[in-house]
Formats: sequence, C-alpha cells, structure tokens
Amino acid sequence: RNQQHRPVQHSDLNSGRRPRSYIRRDGRFSESEPVNRVKKQYTSTSTTYRSSNSIMPATDFDLVLASGSAARQSMLKAAGLNFEVVPAHIDEEAIRSALHSESACVEAADVATLLACEKALAVSRDNPGALVIGADQVLALGTRLFSKAATLQEARATLEQLRGRTHELVSAAALAADDTILWSDEDSAQMTMRAFSDEFLSRYLATA
Repeated sequence: RNQQHRPVQHSDLNSGRRPRSYIRRDGRFSESEPVNRVKKQYTSTSTTYRSSNSIMPATDFDLVLASGSAARQSMLKAAGLNFEVVPAHIDEEAIRSALHSESACVEAADVATLLACEKALAVSRDNPGALVIGADQVLALGTRLFSKAATLQEARATLEQLRGRTHELVSAAALAADDTILWSDEDSAQMTMRAFSDEFLSRYLATA
C-alpha cells in the first residue's frame, strides 16, 4: 500500500481494533498521515481517544444510540438493552471528501470507523455521563467507496455497478462517554449480488 506512515502513541488512535490503515511497526502503531490529519480536523481539541485496554468504570449509566436506524434499534432491543435514541447530526460527506482529498488510498474501514466515532462523540457532548453508541457502514467495490443514494437514479446506477459482482460491506461501531472514545471496532462481510435483469431492477426500485 503506497501510504506514508508515522509512529503514533496509543492515545492518538481510536480505541479498539485499529482500522486496516494502521500497521504495527517496531512495537508501536502507525497511522496513515492523511487519515490522522482529517481526524484532527473533524474532532474537537478536547476529544480523548483511549487505548484499547481502557475499561468503562463500573457504574450506572444511560445508554444512548446515536442513530435513527430501525435495524440498529432492533439489535439493541433484541439484546434486552434499554436505551434512548438521539440521532447524530454530522456532515458525513464533508468528512468523506476530506479523507479522499488527502489520499487516494483511503479504505472503507477508515471511513466507517471515523464516522462511527464522530457520531458517538457528537451525541456524547450533549449527553454528559451517558454511554453513547455510534455506528456506520461503508460499501466498497474494489477501491471505490459508495455513499447512500440520494435519488432513485443514483440507486439504479449503484445497483447496476454491483450487479453480478462481489463487494465488501464494512460495519463499524464506537462507544463514547463525556467526549471520550472508549472503544471502537470494525468488521466486514463479502457479499455477492446476483446478475438480475434490467426489468427486475426497475420493478425493485418502483417499490423502494
């Protein structure tokens, strides 16, 4: 991977399993310089990133989901958790654009993890003492990263590109409390879309 890396301390990193742009070098972590610069630009100066061995103090806390996603709410309900829903309002496209302007080698895991952390932090700042969950998903086809389709035309174009091909869906989650990232993690799934017809696609979009 043609990226420049610099040594960084654990406190510089999003906690939890590091995104795939992080590499181990001489017993220390390194992070791509473009991702680091954008992270500094889009996080407040008071934000703290704890190392992955940080443990949440054993105390009562309010749980907040920084997302309006019905699917994410269903998962937490299925786990028997009580939580409040407070959707995060961040400029996702500005963060994505800044990452891509810094480097042509930004990976889906970089984007998903950074957005999950920023969502958790944004809601955490307005909910002191609460444990806030942020989450994000990024779809990638090779080196191309896709954003949510804003129109049916964009949805058609995306589905046409994915048709009959295998793509990657990266999911990231983060926990924050009092403007501090306590933990973050990401994982991915390889998904293959069947080679559907144009007629099927038109019928599908008509019901969207």
